[in-house]
Amino acid sequence: MQNRTAKELILPKPPAQFGGASAGWGVGGMMCLLCASACITVATALTPSPEPVSHPQTPELDQQFWKVLQSGDYEQISSVEIPIKAAYLEQPRDPVLAAKLGFLHAWRVTERARLKEVGPDITDDLSMAQRYFHAAHRLEPDNPIYHGFYAAYALADATIHDDPKRLTQAGLESRNAIRAWPEFNLFTFAYLTHALPYDDQRNADAVADLDDIIHRCIGDAPPSSASDFAQALDRSTHAPDERQRRACGNTDKVPFNIQGFMLNLGDTLVRQGDLERAQFVYETLQQTAEHAAWPFHAITETRLQNLQVNVGRFQKNPPRGTPYINPTDRAMFHSSIACVGCHQAAEAP
Repeated sequence: MQNRTAKELILPKPPAQFGGASAGWGVGGMMCLLCASACITVATALTPSPEPVSHPQTPELDQQFWKVLQSGDYEQISSVEIPIKAAYLEQPRDPVLAAKLGFLHAWRVTERARLKEVGPDITDDLSMAQRYFHAAHRLEPDNPIYHGFYAAYALADATIHDDPKRLTQAGLESRNAIRAWPEFNLFTFAYLTHALPYDDQRNADAVADLDDIIHRCIGDAPPSSASDFAQALDRSTHAPDERQRRACGNTDKVPFNIQGFMLNLGDTLVRQGDLERAQFVYETLQQTAEHAAWPFHAITETRLQNLQVNVGRFQKNPPRGTPYINPTDRAMFHSSIACVGCHQAAEAP
C-alpha cells in the first residue's frame, strides 16, 4: 500500500473544480469535507472549558501591578510584566494574571506617546492585549470587565489585520459586553472611537454613549450649572450600589475616574465642534471635589484657553510614529495620560 500522510487519510483531495487533481470525489468528497468540518465544530463545542486556578503569588503580583500603574511609571512596565508573565506560564488558568498582562500590554500601546521612537512593532502589544484579555474572559466569562476589554482589543486587532470576519465577531462580543455592564463598557468603546479617523456620525454616537453613562450614573439630565453637575458626579463616589460606585465614582483602584471621564467627554465634544458644551464640561471638571488633587489638573485650564484651536488638533489623529505628544496638544486618548489620567494617584503609592 502506498504510504499516505495522516492529512491525506483524514481529508480527501477536493474535486478539480475546487482546485484538486481529480474530479473523482464529486459530491461524496464534498460531503466528507463538510462532515470533517462539522466534527471539528462539535468536538470543539464539547471540549470542557478550563476551571480558573489562582497562582499563590497572585495577590503580591496584583499589588505590584497597581503600584506601578498608580505611580504612572510607564518605564517600569517591564519590571512588573516579567514576574507576572513568569507566574502566568506556571499557572495559565489564573484569570487575574491573564488580565494584568492584558492591561500592561494595553498601557504600553495606548500611551506610546511617551516613547522616543514608535515603531510598527508597537501593534504587537495591542495583539497581545487581546490575547490575554481573551484568556481572562475565557476563564471568567461572567466578568464584564474582562469581557469588555477583550471585545475592545479584538476589534482593534481585527481592524489592524483587516479581518472582516473577526471584526464582525468582535462587534457582537462588544454588544454582549455592553449589555453585561453598560456604565463600564460603554465608556470603553466610546473612548476607542478616538483611535479611528474622525467621522461625524461615529463621534456623535460616542457622545451619545457618554451621555448615556452620565444618565445611568446620576439619574436625570445634567444640572444646568457646572457646580451642581460637579456635585452630582461627586456623589457617585458614595453611591450605595457597588457597581455604580466602581463605574461612576472615584475608587481606590481608579482614584480619578470622574476627572478622566470628564476630560475625555470634553475632548470628544471639542472633536465634534460643540465648543459651548465642551466649555461647560471642562468648567464642571474644574469644580469636582478631587480636581485640585488630580495630578493633571493644570490641563483643564489649558483646554478652556484652546477650545477653538483644539477642534482641528483633535480631529486629526497623530501618525503612528509620532513621539512625545504633549497632553495639552492632543486629545486625552492620544496623549501620555491616556490611561494614567484616571489611574495615577495623587501621590505615588
